[in-house]
Amino acid sequence: MQPHLPHSSRLSWCARRTVIYTTALVALGFAVLAFSDFTFIRHLGILTAGLMVLCLLADFLLLPAMLSRLQTAPEGVRART
Repeated sequence: MQPHLPHSSRLSWCARRTVIYTTALVALGFAVLAFSDFTFIRHLGILTAGLMVLCLLADFLLLPAMLSRLQTAPEGVRART
């Protein structure tokens, strides 16, 4: 944890690290399929692993931009204090 950052930034860094580790493990799991002798399974593994990496990039690029445009909490959702 980085002590010079505010609490929300530290929490955000922990969440980012968790998403990175999870995505890396899932992508590596599908990348193992790239060594299959079956062409369809090989292509499925390569495509899915690549898409997992693209999803990770979208999480870090698009999600913050979308959340910054969100002004208020949806109806019926209470904000944390």
